[in-house]
Amino acid sequence: MSVLLQSMATGKYVVDVGVWTVLRSQARPFGEMEALMFCYRHRLEEMRILGRRTDSQENFTISLLEIHRL
Repeated sequence: MSVLLQSMATGKYVVDVGVWTVLRSQARPFGEMEALMFCYRHRLEEMRILGRRTDSQENFTISLLEIHRL
C-alpha cells in the first residue's frame, strides 16, 4: 500500500517538513497512522491522506480540514 499526503489548496504532495512536490512519484510514502500524526505534529490542515492499493477498489481518501489540539 502507498499512503501519501496532498495539500487540498495546492495539489502538491509532502516530501518532508516544508518540502513539497507536484510529482506523486517524488512524494514521501507514509504508513496509515504515520500520515495522520505527521499532519498533527506539523499542524498541516486542508490535507488529503491518499491510500492506494494494488486493487483500486480498496483505495481511499481522507480529507483533513482542521486539526485540534486538546
